[in-house]
Amino acid sequence: IYEKGSGIIATETEPLMRSSDARFRPVDLQFGPDGALYVVDWYNPVINHGERALRDPKRDKTHGRIWRITCTSKKLLEPVDMTGLTIPDLLNCLKAYEDRTRYRARIQLSMFEEAEVIKSVEHWKKQLDTRNQNYEYYKLEALWIHQQFNQPDTLLLTELLHSRDHHIRAAATKVIVNWKEHMTDAQQTLKGMSKDSSQRVRLEAIAGLSHFRNETSVRALLEAAMLPTDDYIAYALKEAFKHLKPVWIEMFKNDNQFLATEPYKARLLLHPLSSEEMLKLPGYFLHDPEAG
Repeated sequence: IYEKGSGIIATETEPLMRSSDARFRPVDLQFGPDGALYVVDWYNPVINHGERALRDPKRDKTHGRIWRITCTSKKLLEPVDMTGLTIPDLLNCLKAYEDRTRYRARIQLSMFEEAEVIKSVEHWKKQLDTRNQNYEYYKLEALWIHQQFNQPDTLLLTELLHSRDHHIRAAATKVIVNWKEHMTDAQQTLKGMSKDSSQRVRLEAIAGLSHFRNETSVRALLEAAMLPTDDYIAYALKEAFKHLKPVWIEMFKNDNQFLATEPYKARLLLHPLSSEEMLKLPGYFLHDPEAG
């Protein structure tokens, strides 16, 4: 897989696993604490798509398989029993390369008292080595712990929004909406991020702006639409404008010159409307919206 614009592109390679057994039904996969890939095989000759009766006797209710796939050229990880780890130990697990290790650590941290965890996170952040190439990623993990316990750290958030790494800026941008009730400038911050040089960051900002049902969001989204877009951003804009429809309908009704000289922006809003809906708008929009 590789990044392209605001999304990720995958190229097909040789399958890791295939079977000629008609019962083979791989339905889920997870990486285990040992680093191996585990595949849940439903192993059933009948799939539940409605064309077979639920009481079909061929339905196998007793069998199933789990496949374990490993890389023979690499050592497996040593599984860690996180239930016996202290908070500082669990926080250090957030430095692990493996996403599932960090995921399990965050889950285990939720077993502790909120105040104790947040206090430990603050101490852990101060102990981080600023020279480490993953320094900001560790700070991002700290931000996610604050988010997990709904304990906003807006200073940390602001710091990461200014990271040179667009992945970190995008991740931080996504957090803003969750803390909008605790921020006085959440919408303005999202408006600024919607102009970011990275399409991935702009995508997160566009999604965030859709949560603010007012004219400021509509205008910010229209400006974001003027920057380079791709399929993902175009879809996000479409859904955002759909959600904010009551707002921009009123903008047209209150100002019969709204977007009168900006046909492309007008088309972004008006194109999805039905003819009946368009008839309710100011008269100068009654021509073919496709023509701008």
